[in-house]
Amino acid sequence: MVGEARPAINVNAVKLYLKEPTQYETVALLSVSSDGSWSFGDQAQMDAVVQRLKEQAAKLGANGVLLQATGEKRDSSVYVGTGLGSYSGNLGLSVQLGRMFGLTDKTAEGVAIYVPAEESKNP
Repeated sequence: MVGEARPAINVNAVKLYLKEPTQYETVALLSVSSDGSWSFGDQAQMDAVVQRLKEQAAKLGANGVLLQATGEKRDSSVYVGTGLGSYSGNLGLSVQLGRMFGLTDKTAEGVAIYVPAEESKNP
């Protein structure tokens, strides 16, 4: 948080800016990833990242996000599995722990901003 937060707003009112508007106030620095979004494919993951930026900004009352950078990070997810079985009165239990490699998440950094009403009409 680098500026003043305002009351939360609807996420649909938050605009994404690729270049700085003429007038704005900085509210906070944001950093998000597509991790855990259940989005598959590059575009779907990027859409999830943009949505998360807007959601964070809306919670702070910022009506805009100035996109600073996008990228990728390798995900090293951990999974746990269990199994239970029986055969002729014998009972067996299995517990597995491992990691999945090769998954990548999209990332983005932005600045939550508040743009005055007159300026926000001309992004």
